[in-house]
Amino acid sequence: MSSSAVSQSKGQSIGVEQGTQNPAMSRGNFPLREYRSSRAALFEGLEEGPSTAEIGEQYNEKSLDVLQERVSVLKKITVDINAEAEAHNKLLDRMGRDMERTRGILSGTMDRFTKVFKTKSSQNTCAIASFCIVGFFIVYYLTKHR
Repeated sequence: MSSSAVSQSKGQSIGVEQGTQNPAMSRGNFPLREYRSSRAALFEGLEEGPSTAEIGEQYNEKSLDVLQERVSVLKKITVDINAEAEAHNKLLDRMGRDMERTRGILSGTMDRFTKVFKTKSSQNTCAIASFCIVGFFIVYYLTKHR
């Protein structure tokens, strides 16, 4: 016998003689409905993967999550920078007030020195005091470094 089993569909075998057309191709010998059901049986166990739209949607979701994380990190950094800038501004304001107070004290001291140096007797007294202080430092230096 010159027939062989060509395909198997739901437990049925279809025999074809050599030299004749494939029954799946000829609509006269093989009904189209049976061909479609056998074709469906071939792909019955296979799962369909996600469509390109679903893949794109998943990619967009992941990208959106990454973007949200980056935005939250940037927001935290900007909040920290703002807090640091406010702390530095407070420090600079306090330093400015301290400098103004120091400038006021120094200007008062300079005014008093100016009044003292205007009289001749206080000039002599300041000169003697300056020489004593310089002499003290010279004696201190000579005794320490010998």
